[in-house]
Amino acid sequence: TVPENVLAVSFDTTTMPASITPNKNPNTLYYFAGTPSYTNLKNVITKGVAASITLEDGYPCLVPVDFTATKIVYNRVFNKGYNGVAGESNWSTIVLPFDVQTITNKTNNSIIDWFHSADDKSKKFWMQQFYGIDGHKVYFDYTDKFAANVPYLISVPGNKWGSAFNLVGKKIEFSAKNAAVKAGDMTLDSPNRNFIGCTTGVLAKDVNVYIQNDETGSGNNFDYTPDASAVKPFRAYFTTESRPLNVGTKKLVVLRHGMAEVEDETDGIKLVTGENMKSANIYSINGKIAGR
Repeated sequence: TVPENVLAVSFDTTTMPASITPNKNPNTLYYFAGTPSYTNLKNVITKGVAASITLEDGYPCLVPVDFTATKIVYNRVFNKGYNGVAGESNWSTIVLPFDVQTITNKTNNSIIDWFHSADDKSKKFWMQQFYGIDGHKVYFDYTDKFAANVPYLISVPGNKWGSAFNLVGKKIEFSAKNAAVKAGDMTLDSPNRNFIGCTTGVLAKDVNVYIQNDETGSGNNFDYTPDASAVKPFRAYFTTESRPLNVGTKKLVVLRHGMAEVEDETDGIKLVTGENMKSANIYSINGKIAGR
């Protein structure tokens, strides 16, 4: 029987036990050097290749060794959405161990995409990458890719534009075929602050951790907490080199380009001007000052 706290099991020789009883975590990975005959295991990796991998939100996942998946999916349901109200963007965070190729609304099996730029139209949700910092402000901007082990902000529309656009409470599938599933670091470095992705949900306690207020608030801030274990799987958080000195420094404010409105049901959601990044002392993730 695989213990409940085990996230991956590796059989490095072709000799295998007569039977394996999996634990209750649907995201546990099983690596085999030989060809297993078990019928009760999911997420099986044979000689570095998996026919099918399914990752469920809410459960920890660990990829200790790279492998290739003929098909891999990650399923998530967003409980909050953006309804056009200023200051209530309901951002969340996301990080996955593979390059996402396709995103599907499983309610109607429709393929959906995010706004890739300020000029993008007829997209269904928002996703942005970490750009840099300025004091206790953290900046995000558009992204044109969903890369492995890179943490992002993500938000879906609520009911403001009607049921055709509402993605709250619906199962969203992030998938790829013939995908490289990657072990490795999920950290984006910047001076004094790191943006770190976490698929395990179990962390050594960092001294200074900021976790997004997506459940207790609007998702527009990352709030200081001494309890790093509060980070959920497939989410991201910030760390800083110094402990907050006062209440005013216990909050990182998210500033980002644009949210969205709807022209009509045929045009779908389009991007409109929102909070713009200012040209100031903005540090890019490679540590260099980047004016905008």
